[in-house]
Amino acid sequence: MTGDHTILISKSILDLFTAAIFGCTLGAVVSLVAIPQCIIFLLLFYAATAIYPLTNEAMIAAMILVMPISALWDNYIMPLVS
Repeated sequence: MTGDHTILISKSILDLFTAAIFGCTLGAVVSLVAIPQCIIFLLLFYAATAIYPLTNEAMIAAMILVMPISALWDNYIMPLVS
């Protein structure tokens, strides 16, 4: 979203090694999962490029999932831990 490709490249390199490990252990299943995974990633990519110009700084700072997840974390998970 910010135009910095270094993070994406480093994560891709790490994913390459992880995919090789899964490929050795799971075999042909890994190649079958690649097709729907590619479709989902492309849909997310194009949705992000369409939505990002419509956002402002406040919207990006308070993403729509962050607030409910943090509320669930504070109300249900933290009381169990402490």
